[in-house]
Amino acid sequence: MNLPTKACGVLLIVTLAFSPAATCVPLFDLETLGPGAQELPTPTGLSVAVLKPSSDRTVPQGTAVEIEWTAGNLTGDDALATVLVRNREDLSEIIIAGGIRVLGTGTLQSLDWNTSDVDSGAYSVLVRIEAGGRSAEAFAPGKITLNAPPTLEFTEPLETFTFGEPTDADGDGEDDPVELSIRWTAFDPDGDGKLVLGIDPDLDHANGDEITILERDIPTSGGVDSFTWNAEAAGGRVDPGTYNLYAELSDEFSEGIFVEGPAQIVVLEVEEEPTFDQTKFEITAPAEDAEFVTGGDPLTITYAVSAPDRELLVDLSLTSDDNPSNGNEIVILSQRFLEEGTEEDSFEWSGDKADGDPVPDGIYKIVLIANAELGSPIIKTSEALVFRREFEDKPLVAVLKPDANTETDAGASITISWRDDDPTEESLIRVVIDDDELPNEAAETDGAEREILKDRKASLDGVNDSLIWSVASDLEPGRFWFFVYIDRDGVAPFDHVSVSPRPIIIPDPEAP
Repeated sequence: MNLPTKACGVLLIVTLAFSPAATCVPLFDLETLGPGAQELPTPTGLSVAVLKPSSDRTVPQGTAVEIEWTAGNLTGDDALATVLVRNREDLSEIIIAGGIRVLGTGTLQSLDWNTSDVDSGAYSVLVRIEAGGRSAEAFAPGKITLNAPPTLEFTEPLETFTFGEPTDADGDGEDDPVELSIRWTAFDPDGDGKLVLGIDPDLDHANGDEITILERDIPTSGGVDSFTWNAEAAGGRVDPGTYNLYAELSDEFSEGIFVEGPAQIVVLEVEEEPTFDQTKFEITAPAEDAEFVTGGDPLTITYAVSAPDRELLVDLSLTSDDNPSNGNEIVILSQRFLEEGTEEDSFEWSGDKADGDPVPDGIYKIVLIANAELGSPIIKTSEALVFRREFEDKPLVAVLKPDANTETDAGASITISWRDDDPTEESLIRVVIDDDELPNEAAETDGAEREILKDRKASLDGVNDSLIWSVASDLEPGRFWFFVYIDRDGVAPFDHVSVSPRPIIIPDPEAP
């Protein structure tokens, strides 16, 4: 006879038995037999259909997955059903439930599959029914992929750590910061894991009183990671108290995975040193390039400070390069006392050093140094230049680099740079190298100056205010300085000369 492709009753029937007394005979869906199917399986009197999971999805390991199925037994023998999951990679099977008796037909069964103890991967759910040496099985429409969540294990600290008052632990005369080294091993096989490191006064890490101290990705390769914490979060020291260290892990499919730290963290109340806004420290005048000529009016230097609860000692210096702390600065104001609450101060500069000697002609930037007894001083450098001249229109030059001791060898390239000012645009630049810091041939102490550039127009700025020089192979081991001369007529004495802030050093290959 001709069989219809759909049956009344339960669809997805894998095996069945014909019964003369049946009023509705379950039939097979021919579409499920696949291409080339020639005949129906031999009826066994057993039928099974799996309804859930009904669609493919990915869930974190540990998720309870609902399995729903129905079965029929018309064999007259006792039938037992087994619920399994099959790994789609190696086809291994895990029994979820077994020994379930099946009586009659159409009984709907359900259970939850606890995935906690199952490896990550893709799985098919199937139900197998057996009776009298006969069997039937069916797969669920949906496949389940278990995603392995990130893992983490703390390795430090293992004992309670206390943040107290800073102490001079290394004996250098200055208090050292109190810091905690937090270490852990973490792993996420999928590469999308996230770590939030936090502290919490209680063990409920989702009630809003948590403090985040670090956010970081979790590597796929795993391994040791660490973080040094100074008891500060969100820009300030956390409130005194006892805190529980914890880690919150998450990835695309998992969230809210908490790992408790093995030790507590205690933050004690410490006496805070008064602070002030260092960004308000700046030289406000001169705001543009200025000139001081010998015998002329003083130059007004104005600087802003902000120390409402601090006394200050202020120095003003001049630097001929852009490095305010390489030792070639000239102090023009020393240890000026400013009372608490001072916001602005000014100084009338007459062209002299703080000790009364004249400042040499040159091109300078002004450096503000403020000492508030808070560790390192505050140093601010002006944007504007100051041209200190003996007479008007005198050409000036200032070497900028090298501004640090530079060890080099023959054949290496060294950059010499400078800034110059030539009011009449008639001057030429000459660069030499020498084994002492005293420019001009008349002041030689050993070898003569060696010329490496001559007759470059000073009016050419930008890249023309620099020179890349290949260190000569015949230079003996020692220290060498660069001199940059600027002059209008090319005849000694030159109008102005500047010495490099720091020398180059050619090491002695035979030195120990």
